Amino acid sequence: MKEECFNTVFLSQNEILKCLNVSNTFLNYLIEDKQFPNVIKEEGEWKLPIEDINHYKEHLKTLISSPCLTLKQAAKRLN
Repeated sequence: MKEECFNTVFLSQNEILKCLNVSNTFLNYLIEDKQFPNVIKEEGEWKLPIEDINHYKEHLKTLISSPCLTLKQAAKRLN
């Protein structure tokens, strides 16, 4: 259930999992890795402001669009 705190919308843990399409284990990894600076734990459940989720999704887009080498290109450069 969405909650508002000082005009910030927080998503419940289940909403976060659905929105990011990740497992609970991976969500815990992301939280431990400090990917979500505004995460809170309320009654044993993680809550995230929607802005943190949007920022993380934008970060993923940046990583995906970065120029990367294929396995074949990397092997050629290393040879």
